Amino acid sequence: IQPPIEQTENMKAPHFVLMVRQQLEDELGQAVVGRGGLTVKTSLDWRIQEKLESEVTSFFDSGLPAAANISNTAATGEDTQSGQIVAMVGRRDFNYPGFGQDNATDAYIQPGSTMKPFVYASLMENQGDGNQNYGSGSILSDENIDKMYGAQLRNWDNRFMGSITIRQSLALSRNIPAVKAAYLAGNGSAKTSVDYIRKVGNTNYCKPEEDAGGYGLSAAIGGCGSKQLDLINAYGTLSRLGVEKPLSTVLEVKNSQGETLKKWKDEGEQVMDPQVAYIINDI
Repeated sequence: IQPPIEQTENMKAPHFVLMVRQQLEDELGQAVVGRGGLTVKTSLDWRIQEKLESEVTSFFDSGLPAAANISNTAATGEDTQSGQIVAMVGRRDFNYPGFGQDNATDAYIQPGSTMKPFVYASLMENQGDGNQNYGSGSILSDENIDKMYGAQLRNWDNRFMGSITIRQSLALSRNIPAVKAAYLAGNGSAKTSVDYIRKVGNTNYCKPEEDAGGYGLSAAIGGCGSKQLDLINAYGTLSRLGVEKPLSTVLEVKNSQGETLKKWKDEGEQVMDPQVAYIINDI
């Protein structure tokens, strides 16, 4: 019996490998996985994995993260056509003291402005109160909405730009038009946008806040917890013009008798209007 850190010594892509093992234990049972003898073919592309690990190391060696008070990172690469994970770095270094073994790609972290494309897509599909068609040229004024929001809300540059289009709002990452979009899509609530975000692949968005009592319009600008893996999945849906596919890590599992216990299937579902996905991608 060895301590966990010795079991993983010299393991390649340790965060990915340990995640796959946990997934197989959940699906096949601890007894089946624990007995050993399984042959597991995963989706990992070692060439991409090496490149990703090298970039992360170079990033921290540059000194830029420390200058910006950044102590950690996580990154996931997906083959968007299949939904397969081809590379994953769960922390800046698996052996980093204190938190190296924790896989941040599966942790709830506020995703900020990365949610805005899906909020605008939600408005374009749901059309608010039904009296107006929203598209990339629709105007959502960038103005003071503190009374509607219930707290002070500002843009990153602390100014208002007035009458600008959705295309400009998303391209310039304005907070106020994004909150307005969620407000209009849900008739005053962010629920419609959050439900939409979950439907297109980010299945756990705002779950911690929901379990703790609820979330507000800040969900439109990433004010809720999201797992990186879920966020990657939602962006994959955008890239496939609205077809959602579950993220996958395992292509095939066989036991010691050569019997196939698990095999990947290319399955997807159209969950977003392809025209809306096209418009958001174009922006």
